[in-house]
Amino acid sequence: MSETPSRRPRHVPFWLVLSLMANMMLVGLVAGMVLRAPRGPEPQFDRREPEWVASNGERAKIGLIMRGAYDSSKEQRSERAAARKALGDALATDPYDADAVRAAFARLRAADESVHSAMHEQMIEQFATLPVDERMRIGEMLERGPGTFGPGGPSRRERVLIRHERREGPDDGPPGGPGMMGPDD
Repeated sequence: MSETPSRRPRHVPFWLVLSLMANMMLVGLVAGMVLRAPRGPEPQFDRREPEWVASNGERAKIGLIMRGAYDSSKEQRSERAAARKALGDALATDPYDADAVRAAFARLRAADESVHSAMHEQMIEQFATLPVDERMRIGEMLERGPGTFGPGGPSRRERVLIRHERREGPDDGPPGGPGMMGPDD
């Protein structure tokens, strides 16, 4: 009689499994890129800089002025750092001492004012060396304030808030909105 051949378990080769896994990862990556790709035609932007943007030379001069003003306030900035440390220490005391925190805030305000005064004095001296047209351009930039997006445009913070409202709508309160409270409320 013939004997039944013994069945050996079949093993899938290691390299075949590894290759299949790598291919599946590649397919997933490509599918993810395709699904996340923007739809529609690419928007066309005007690549020219607006008139209010300073040229590279003006930016460099403004940068040097600001850097010089910053460097001139080193001593005042170290005093401000000490005032911040004192504020942190006052807040961390137990029991809480409101008068100590109030005094620490006053010291911090005075230190901030000292830093600003030192920087402004240095900037005043530097502005005196500039021609009138450059001072006018710097004046226009300073008039807009920090983080503005152009003449009369919204600040960086305002743009973030605008984007947030567009994405989620106005903030009407807690999740669920008005009238969505439970029956006991």
